[in-house]
Amino acid sequence: MAKVLAMLPAELADVAGELEPDDELLTADELETVSVFESLKKGPSFARFPGTTLLRRCRPGRVMCSQGDSGSTAFYILTTEDVIELREKQLEALEAITAARAAGDDEEELHQYFTVLSGREIKTRRQEIEDELKTLRHRAASLPPAGGNEAEPARQVATANLLLDLGAERPRQSPLQRLLARLRRGRTARDSELPAYIPVDGPTDIDSRTMRRRSAIAPSTSPI
Repeated sequence: MAKVLAMLPAELADVAGELEPDDELLTADELETVSVFESLKKGPSFARFPGTTLLRRCRPGRVMCSQGDSGSTAFYILTTEDVIELREKQLEALEAITAARAAGDDEEELHQYFTVLSGREIKTRRQEIEDELKTLRHRAASLPPAGGNEAEPARQVATANLLLDLGAERPRQSPLQRLLARLRRGRTARDSELPAYIPVDGPTDIDSRTMRRRSAIAPSTSPI
């Protein structure tokens, strides 16, 4: 992949980690293609905060965030359709830069990261995007709709587990007490006292018994 030379703002690097080879800084125009912002009455003003949003291609085992650590970042898993729109937007930007250079026009208002690439690097990046789009479009044709509904299989790419002990302060019961409680109520005393969901600052709450997000969010966490 042709690399885009860029540096993270110091404060972002403190909480997000340094750029890895497959990470990309995104422009405001590119961020507006992401479907998660379509449902908002007023989307974020991305142009006011350049260089603060990354596209990461995560390898298995990569840590995105650790429970309990301080930080000021959030992440969203893009759908295949999101990535297709993003790459198509990037192709348009590369073509605009190529045309501007051929005509001797000013490139200042064009893509802030691609304009630092040489002609050969732009050609390489265009070919990479075109190859990726072929793969993505083929994948999109085989996936269920991103919206999802009860009659269709949901997409799921990740599961979040909470490290949380809801019974740490409750007195420990003997095996006999637990058995009697199960016979009386059909479930353990601990289960009957738990709230159905644990409120969090994400798009949906956590099921208190499975420690996983409610299945309703599966369609919005589609695989890239």
